Amino acid sequence: MALQASALTDGRKTLRGDKLVPAWLHSLACAAAGVPATGIVIAPDAQVTLEPPAAEDARQQLQALLHTWGTVMAADEPWPTAVRTGLAWLADPPSAAKVYDGETGQGGERPWREAEEPCLARFFPDFDALQASPHFADLTERLYAPLRHALQTQVRWTRLGELAPGGDDD
Repeated sequence: MALQASALTDGRKTLRGDKLVPAWLHSLACAAAGVPATGIVIAPDAQVTLEPPAAEDARQQLQALLHTWGTVMAADEPWPTAVRTGLAWLADPPSAAKVYDGETGQGGERPWREAEEPCLARFFPDFDALQASPHFADLTERLYAPLRHALQTQVRWTRLGELAPGGDDD
């Protein structure tokens, strides 16, 4: 179980998969080690339950992720992808530019605003530059398609603070 101070939803009743990467990786590691464990993440706005994958599936996913990580780390260049942008691109490619670049009045994942990943911002100042990388599509698929699948098949979540069924939450 994990408690998280930041919100797990985007304010529009949509779960933010990028906030669940640590819980997903823990779930994979436990299942791969033969100790499947249900993950629970509680945040101010939601409670998420992450069911463990089958042990063999978890081992294969972890091996693929570690292989990808090793390949990218040896390449001497920044990863041409980002979690929220990658998940958006897999779900709806046209929406990925808004996620990375931001929309009017909202910051995007383009990181120089938060100074979390200045290297990524330097090499990929906007979504067009990010997507132009010859490795963007492949790396995004390899890193985030398994996470997206887990979000669709292994995750249940409940918004916290909602009224009981039949109540009016407007």
